[in-house]
Amino acid sequence: MLLLTKAIRKKMEENHRRVWGGESFILTDVADELSGNIEPVVKLFYPAGSATYLLSEISGDIAFGLCDLGHGSPELGNVSMDELERFHGKFGLGFERDRWFRPTGKTMNEYAQESRAVGHIVA
Repeated sequence: MLLLTKAIRKKMEENHRRVWGGESFILTDVADELSGNIEPVVKLFYPAGSATYLLSEISGDIAFGLCDLGHGSPELGNVSMDELERFHGKFGLGFERDRWFRPTGKTMNEYAQESRAVGHIVA
């Protein structure tokens, strides 16, 4: 299963263009503030562990979102979609898309704040 459908990828690319005007991501606090003010588009999770990603934008292979590796400290940042799609861990399982996830109107910053308070992504 593809992690991102064509419709999801298109929405994430539109978000990236809206925030960055087509420029590449930059790794600064300003980037988190700009990208953090939009809604997530997709939730990915690892079924044999606690890693979860809420993603809102993509440029090429690099997506931006709330990343939780399951260590109790979710952070806004970038992730390689190629790495997520190629990953296979316990029992040969890879990441999956949460087909039931629907954004609630909260921004990435709001999800991040709530998730940091409890130590894992709440979505």
